[in-house]
Amino acid sequence: MNRIIIYNTYKATIAIGLQDGYSTKKIEEAEVINFLQRFQNTLIAEKHIYMSANCYTSNMVLSGQIEPHLNLELINYPIASLHEDDSTAERIFKEVVEDLVTRLMVEFSQNRVVIQFHDSNVMLEKSKDIDPRIGGVLKTH
Repeated sequence: MNRIIIYNTYKATIAIGLQDGYSTKKIEEAEVINFLQRFQNTLIAEKHIYMSANCYTSNMVLSGQIEPHLNLELINYPIASLHEDDSTAERIFKEVVEDLVTRLMVEFSQNRVVIQFHDSNVMLEKSKDIDPRIGGVLKTH
């Protein structure tokens, strides 16, 4: 008989650009996945947190910009729960995801990345620079 495990869901989706900054220099999908695996291994060794990722490619389209991306759907792995009360576990999960995204942005020269959490969207941004391929005048915050 199969065992059913029910747990609180903490989920985040990020899309990391596969072009270095606003250039046309390509970032290989394998580079991002290798970086993710090193991050996961450190997270497991230092904090005993297991964060599983479903990875797939897509194109981000906005006006004149069509940029290849690698999407990472992240969850807290069910058989290795965060072992915290709900509010603490959710906070820990979000902090880990934001740390991962910050590191990805530095490693792969990304200016901004949006994290789609299960309950909110968060944008991390280095500068107000805008990809020149985006047409019109984009008003930033």
